[in-house]
Parts: sequence; structure tokens; C-alpha cells
Amino acid sequence: MRRWVVICALLIGSCGEEPRKAPVDYDAMNEAAKGPAYPVSPQPIASGELAKFGLSGAICLVPDENHRENLFASSKKTGILRLNFETLKLLARPTDSPIAFEVSDQYGGLDYTVELAVDRASETPAGPQALFYNGEMVIRDEQARIVFEHRGRIECASS
Repeated sequence: MRRWVVICALLIGSCGEEPRKAPVDYDAMNEAAKGPAYPVSPQPIASGELAKFGLSGAICLVPDENHRENLFASSKKTGILRLNFETLKLLARPTDSPIAFEVSDQYGGLDYTVELAVDRASETPAGPQALFYNGEMVIRDEQARIVFEHRGRIECASS
């Protein structure tokens, strides 16, 4: 008999209004599931190597802080990035705002994307068919998380 009383009490207690549930924030759940981003450090690309990768014509370079070697090199069709001692070739993405000489400001590959942004007001002629800008380079991983940022000069030239 006691069992029936307990069972009836549980059944009666479970009847009635269901408690309201807070809406599920799926975006926050997905973001948390990605885990942390792992920073990268591009290795330099010497200017003498650019022809080896097929970069010619109009190109833009992102030099390191000392302006001796390049962290990223790009042309109208491809961008070159060296990470973990591996050279990655990224394809230019169509854009409405090319940097200079129709060189794209966005490049993508399987694991990383590179975005270039320049301050147009800082444009400085650096010789015939050469322009320097103050700008920034952002590298994102396959989850669109920022893994590297560099602010400095971006050099563009056309031959």
C-alpha cells in the first residue's frame, strides 16, 4: 500500500505545467566546441624566391619588421605563405576592393585564409609602378579564428 501511495504522489507531482526552458544558444555552443585557436608564426620568404613560386607582374608583399624578408607574398591569382617550414599556396578570392594593381586582398586555402587591409590615405609612391601602404595582415584558421596578426608596411609593385 505504501508503494502505491508513493507512486501516486510521484505521478501527481509530475502532472501540471512544464517548467519553461531557456532558449538554447547554439552559436555559443558551437563556438565553445571549437576549442582554442593555435597561434602560428609565418617563416620568412626571401625576395629571391618569388619567381620560383610563379609570382610575377603585379605583386604585393608584407615585409617583416626589419623589411628584409617577406611574411606573405601575393599576386593577382595566388598568395604564398610559409608555416611550419611548409610553403602554402593560397588562391586569390574575388574581391570588390583590390589593394593595388588589381592584387586581391583575400586569399584562401584548405587550412588558412589571409586577409590584407591597407590604409588608402597612407599610400606612398615608392618609384615607378610601386606603392607602399600602412596596413595589416590577418591569418585565420579553418574555423575562421584569428591565429596571426601583423601591422606594418605593405608594398605593392607592378612590372
